[in-house]
Amino acid sequence: MKIAIPIEEDKGLDSEISEHFGRSKFFIVIDENGNVLEKIESLEDHKKKNIHPPAILKTKGVEVILASSIGYHALELSKALKIEVYLGEARTVREILEKYKKGELKKVA
Repeated sequence: MKIAIPIEEDKGLDSEISEHFGRSKFFIVIDENGNVLEKIESLEDHKKKNIHPPAILKTKGVEVILASSIGYHALELSKALKIEVYLGEARTVREILEKYKKGELKKVA
């Protein structure tokens, strides 16, 4: 399973989570064991072409998004694309993944 998390800078599992999903500088794609599969850099060019982050993540095979927050449009698009979205408080990728594994995040899509 591929899991995407919005991050501010690339430090692997120690990357800080971006507080704004749609404006994050990067997305890190990991599996449920914490193995880093891919890093997707700035999506600004894609946004100019009206391709939104959930659509890009879907093309990469992402099935789950973990984030601290997500806007209405990104959430609705994720639902339409059948990407599960879980929200919760965490500082790093490692922390939010652990909370996800323990069932401590709120499923919103």
